[in-house]
Amino acid sequence: MEPLRDLSILKNWDKYVPSTTGYLSTPLDDPFDTDVCDLLECLERMKPKGAIAGAHILTEAPYPGIGIEDKILPLPISEQDFEFLLESEDAIAFGDDEVTFDWDKIKINNASWSHAIDKGTSATMQAAGIDRELWKKYIFGGLTIIDLKAGGAHLLDLRSMSNRHLATVFVILPSARSSATFEARHQGLTFAHDLTTSALFAPHFLICYPGMESAELRTQGRMAYLMYRLYAGDDSDPLPPLLDDLSPGPRSDVAAAFAGWAHALANDLTGDGIPTGPILYHLDAVYKGKYCLTSWIPKGLLAKQEPNGVQLVLGLSSRTLLFQRSE
Repeated sequence: MEPLRDLSILKNWDKYVPSTTGYLSTPLDDPFDTDVCDLLECLERMKPKGAIAGAHILTEAPYPGIGIEDKILPLPISEQDFEFLLESEDAIAFGDDEVTFDWDKIKINNASWSHAIDKGTSATMQAAGIDRELWKKYIFGGLTIIDLKAGGAHLLDLRSMSNRHLATVFVILPSARSSATFEARHQGLTFAHDLTTSALFAPHFLICYPGMESAELRTQGRMAYLMYRLYAGDDSDPLPPLLDDLSPGPRSDVAAAFAGWAHALANDLTGDGIPTGPILYHLDAVYKGKYCLTSWIPKGLLAKQEPNGVQLVLGLSSRTLLFQRSE
C-alpha cells in the first residue's frame, strides 16, 4: 500500500482508497518461516535521497605506463595516440564510436599505479557513501576509447557480474576535452560530474552501482577510460542491497515482512520475530504542520526509552532511522 500522504486521512479512514501504483504482491515464500523483525532491519540501512554515484579527481596520480602492443601510451592522450588506439589490431570495435581492449591486451608498467587505484577508489567510495570496508578486491576490466565526433552519449557498462559485485569504477584518463560530463540516473535520483576540470592533468574516478538504470559520458570528441570492478569478500554474509537502499520505491523485503506478520495475526501465531504491538512507519519530510506524526503519538514513544510490550517503532526523519524494540 502507498504511504499516507496526509495524516488527516485517518479521520475518514473508512472512505480511504489507497493507490496500488507500484504494489508488490504477497511473496511466495512460506509465511511460517518469516522473521518479521529480521526483515524490517533493512529499514536501518535506508538512505533516501542518497548518492547513486560518486566522483573524485586524483590530482596527484602517477603516470600509469599503459602498454599496448609495443607502445607505452603517454598522458594526456593526444589525437595521434587516439588514432593509434582506434586502429590497433588488438582493439575490439563496438559500432563506429567505441573500441575496447581486453585486460589481457594491456600492461600497466608503473607499479605505483595500484596505489593510485586504491587511493582514488577509496575517495570515490567515500563521495558516494559506500562503506570502504565492504571492498576486498578488484578485477581490471580493460580500456575503452569512445569517439563521438558529432557529440552524444556513451553508455557505461553497469552489468552485475556476481552477487559479490559491489560497484564499478571508471577511470577517465587525461586528454583534451572542452565539454564532457558524467551523468547517472536511477528511479528519479540523479548525479552529475563535470569531466573538464583538470582534464589534461588528472584522472577522474567515477563509481556506479551495478544494475543502475543508466550512467553515461556525454561529450563531443574522444575520451578513454579504464574499468575496474569492485568485489566484496567471500564470507557467508550476503552483500547488502545497496542500490535498493537508495530507492524511493517499494521494497520486496518490507512486503515480505508485512505479509508474514498478517499471516501470523490471521492464525493467532506468536513467538520470536513476530511483533505484537504497533508498527509506525514515518517517511522523511512527508508529514508537516498539525498533521505531523508525532502529534498523534503519546509523548515519549519515539524517545530512546523502551516502550511497554513488544513493539517496533520505525521513524525515518532527516535520513536518520529510529529503530526500537523491547524484549
